[in-house]
Amino acid sequence: MTKEEKKEYNKKWREEHKEDMKVYRKKYDASHKEEIKAYRKKYYKEHKNEIIERQKARKEEIKEQQKKYKTTHKEEIKEQQKGYRVAHKEKIKEQKKKWYKENKEEVKTHTKKYRKEHKEEVNLRAKRTNNKSKKHANNHYQIWEYKDYLMLERYLKEGKLQTEIAKLMGRTNYAVNTKVYQLRKEGNPYNKK
Repeated sequence: MTKEEKKEYNKKWREEHKEDMKVYRKKYDASHKEEIKAYRKKYYKEHKNEIIERQKARKEEIKEQQKKYKTTHKEEIKEQQKGYRVAHKEKIKEQKKKWYKENKEEVKTHTKKYRKEHKEEVNLRAKRTNNKSKKHANNHYQIWEYKDYLMLERYLKEGKLQTEIAKLMGRTNYAVNTKVYQLRKEGNPYNKK
């Protein structure tokens, strides 16, 4: 029997006795538990640096594989993420709210720091989003009346985002943001009289 034939024979044998081998291994592991533990400890002590290097190399390999996959399957990943977001919209909202409540102070300090460091960038982004919001702003340049404040108060109590409120009220994002800021500064944010 040649080497190749031996390989083929061993492969076939393993496939045929796959389940038996699993059962045998389980039995062996159970009966030689302490022996196996002692051997593993001893082996790890002797080959510690080798094992660590191997693990590092494997981690790097996995990272490279992930990068390659992300670049080659970019559109596919986007579609999967979109599908998940649509299917779990409410769940994601709740998770975000919960996380924000738990890390409120941290978020505030981080946003302040970020705005100070990237002032121009933040202003440009705000202008861009505000210009976009002008498309749906039917009440742009209209004076804010008592009913508008009541509506704003109601939406804020419901926990709607300021961008959503701007769409519902037919105002720009900037207008809603400034009014919310004013209400908060007055000390009684959601009760304008």
